[in-house]
Amino acid sequence: MPIPVKSVAPLDKVQLQIKAVPGAAGKTTETIETNAAFIYGIGSAGVTPFEKMLHAKSVGDQFSLPIEPGVETLIFGHLQCVLAHAISMAPPYTLHVTVTSVAPAPAQEVVRAMAQATGCGGGCGCGCGGH
Repeated sequence: MPIPVKSVAPLDKVQLQIKAVPGAAGKTTETIETNAAFIYGIGSAGVTPFEKMLHAKSVGDQFSLPIEPGVETLIFGHLQCVLAHAISMAPPYTLHVTVTSVAPAPAQEVVRAMAQATGCGGGCGCGCGGH
């Protein structure tokens, strides 16, 4: 009997491999490759557009997402601090995202992530160095 594949759902810890490729009008010409992890679906404003693109994806699934200046907050929402810190590139750029791990998050991590998410708003005044 095949083992069911875990797909991204609320309260899962999602780990991603991210490749940010600068756009033609960008100030940076260097591609950045990094990893990021977060708890899916804990934002007080609901699921972000970025999270919606991850919904029901499994390990190995990929997608690309162009990021233009001024839309980071709209796309990433409460994840902006986590992702902006990991990417450290000003738009325009294209994200190439690969899901590397999906697992239920321990309750303690969910509570900690929710507390951090409330401290990081659209202006990212949480001190993480995001935009």
